Amino acid sequence: MLLTSLTAVGAIWAAFAATRQSRAATRQAQAAEESVAQQERYAKEQAERQRLASNVDLILKLLMYFESDNFLETRRRAGKYIKDRCFLSEGNFIPMEYPNNAAAEVLNFMELLGYLIKNRAIEAQAIWERFGVIVVMYWALCKPAIENVRKLQEAPWSWEDSEFLNNKMIELTKERSGSAPNPSTEDLRAFAHLESLVGTDNEQPDQYAIFRRPQEPF
Repeated sequence: MLLTSLTAVGAIWAAFAATRQSRAATRQAQAAEESVAQQERYAKEQAERQRLASNVDLILKLLMYFESDNFLETRRRAGKYIKDRCFLSEGNFIPMEYPNNAAAEVLNFMELLGYLIKNRAIEAQAIWERFGVIVVMYWALCKPAIENVRKLQEAPWSWEDSEFLNNKMIELTKERSGSAPNPSTEDLRAFAHLESLVGTDNEQPDQYAIFRRPQEPF
């Protein structure tokens, strides 16, 4: 009888020890899972911080280039060319047949912005906030010339990322205001004139404010 009792007690203790070991193993497994989850969260947070830092750095570099003396001079030449070619008389917009080198350089800058957004190297929202009005206005002014280049050179892909960028800026404007930007002939004329003065003593502070409506970059 005593042997039986001892055997029973031994079995109970063995079961208890096994239960404790099982619980300890479970706690260790849970701790390991939590550790892995924490590491994954940390890695994601680090990646997000790096992505944001990269975005900010890239935007600052784009702004520095866009506002550099050389590119401001390019924009002035583009603005003057567009103003002289497209607005020979009051109230009329004459479609540009072909972009000059300066206008092509501006379009190439837009092409780079579109490429960066398309490949998720930069946030579209950040580009919209800083370049939205310029992109939409330049595209409206240069679109006839772009279509002509595509046709004459049999190159339908010409400035396709610029077109993507323009569509993205319009999409973001529509999300914010409920309507797409629709610049008038007078808006386009005024913009070309302002671009012909950019970076000079005649440039006005926040000179593109006249194109803006509430919650829009215009």
